[in-house]
Amino acid sequence: DRRLIEETFPIKEVSVERAKEKLTAYNLSDEANSVYNTGDFQMAVSLREKVVQQKGCDKTLAAKNQYLAGYIYMNKLNDFDRAKVAYQKVINNYTDSAYVLKAKKKLADLQ
Repeated sequence: DRRLIEETFPIKEVSVERAKEKLTAYNLSDEANSVYNTGDFQMAVSLREKVVQQKGCDKTLAAKNQYLAGYIYMNKLNDFDRAKVAYQKVINNYTDSAYVLKAKKKLADLQ
């Protein structure tokens, strides 16, 4: 029994660490929503980009935040070059995401 516990414990440690990383990413995404709603679009886009870079962030959340970063650049900050880059990252990095089609449409709108 002791050997089994010793063999299992490191796995639990890794699982706990991964859960903490995912939770951090979700909390940053929630914070980005709140900041966006206050009208601080520069901070909101910064937080969106931080979510994407967060270790352990799941692909769906990362794709969503990358897409929303593009949206903020395009529609709130009028930074069309950065919007293009953000949308292209969605297309390149999250090929299986539902956000790819949306990003392609937004890129086409920017051409």
